[in-house]
Amino acid sequence: MRNFLKRGGSFFKKGQVAIFIIIAILAVGAILSIYFLNRSARTTERFEETNPQTFIQNCIEESLNNAIETISLQGGSANPEGYLEYKGYKIEYACYTAEDFKTCVVQKPFLQSHIENEIKKEIEEEFNFCFNQLVRNYEDRGYNVNFKKGNLNVRLVPKRIIVNTTNEITVTKGNTQTFKDFEIVVNSNLYELVWIANSILEFEASLGDADPTIYMDIFRWIKVEKISREREGVVYIITDRRSGDKFQFASRSLEWSPGHEASRIAIY
Repeated sequence: MRNFLKRGGSFFKKGQVAIFIIIAILAVGAILSIYFLNRSARTTERFEETNPQTFIQNCIEESLNNAIETISLQGGSANPEGYLEYKGYKIEYACYTAEDFKTCVVQKPFLQSHIENEIKKEIEEEFNFCFNQLVRNYEDRGYNVNFKKGNLNVRLVPKRIIVNTTNEITVTKGNTQTFKDFEIVVNSNLYELVWIANSILEFEASLGDADPTIYMDIFRWIKVEKISREREGVVYIITDRRSGDKFQFASRSLEWSPGHEASRIAIY
């Protein structure tokens, strides 16, 4: 009898586990279904036959802003390789040396180009989704559609980030219209922040240290924080006081052996 009860208890436990797994799978499926339905409905509602440019801008804008924020807070990379952790972020080393008493080597000599490519990679899948949805929207309204896929480019320029594509879409329903040279623009001062970051990196690579107060005296619109992470190096946080845009990166340069930590200043 006891053995039977034990076997029975084991059976019920396994049954409970199976039920929980099924419920979890159904829950995840429901969440994903709601997400994709909302996503499709959102892009359909904003569709105007004569203005596909606005549709693409509205469709990609959220993903673009998320990509910009993530990359800006992680030292310029979506998936940092060499990094230190600070306040939940993996902040990539923009300048690094593993040796003590040595100045660092800049890891991304062309930081702006690297960031542009990182943003491009992060939004490419969503960008393709938006154009596929655009084609479907036209087809649902009875158009014949010819879509030519082109190149996707991201550029950091003063006060803006511009995404453009050579995609071309031709739609016919009575008349024929061709739309091309799509351009998406978001307001951002990332270009300016990266420029300042490059200047700081020059000091880190040549002198092993940079003084944030110099930049704040010259550029009153920014705040530069320099936070020591003991022998891991330092984190620089550059913030635009007007917009709140932020770029942060890590550096390990001219670090000291144990017993000489006092040479570092934690925060300016």
